[in-house]
Amino acid sequence: PAYRTGRRKDRSKRNQWIGIAASLLLIISIGYYFNWFQSNLNVEANAIVSNNLKIYPVHLGEDKSNLKEAIHLYNEQQYEKSSLIAMNILKENPNDAEGLKILGLAQMQLKAYDEAINTFAQLDKQNELITNPAKYYMALAHLVRNQKDDELKGKELLEIVLKENLPGKQEAIKLLE
Repeated sequence: PAYRTGRRKDRSKRNQWIGIAASLLLIISIGYYFNWFQSNLNVEANAIVSNNLKIYPVHLGEDKSNLKEAIHLYNEQQYEKSSLIAMNILKENPNDAEGLKILGLAQMQLKAYDEAINTFAQLDKQNELITNPAKYYMALAHLVRNQKDDELKGKELLEIVLKENLPGKQEAIKLLE
C-alpha cells in the first residue's frame, strides 16, 4: 500500500537527520578534547602577550650595557637577538632577574612556551626580589601554549598572583572574571 511507503520515507529522513546531528556532536566533542577550539581565557592571554608585552620598560640609570641592548632589541621586536644577549647575560650570572625576564618574554614572543615556562620557573625561585612577576608570566605562557591541563595550571597560577598580591594582579583579575 501507498501509505506505508510514505512512513518509510519519513523514518528514513528522520534517521538521516539524527545521524547528521550525532556526527556533528561527535566532531564538536573531539574538537574540545583536542583543544581545537580555543577557550576565551586562551584568547585573552594571547591578546595580552601580543599587545601588552611588546614593550619592556627601560629602567633609567641601568648601567649594564648588555641588558640595555637586550631590552632595546626586545622593544624593536627582534626577539631572537634579544634572547641571545639575555642568554649571554645569564651565562655570566645565572640568577640575573632582568636577564631572566627578558629571556622569558622573548621566548614567549617567539612562541617557545616550554622554554619560557622553564625560564620563568627559574625567576620564580628568586625569593629576594621585591616584586617578582614570574607566576603571572608563567600563567600567561601556560594559557597561550594551550596544551592539556594548561588552562587549569594557568588559572591556579593566576589565583596565587591574586592571593599573594603579586605583579600582574590587575590583569589576573580581568582574566579570571
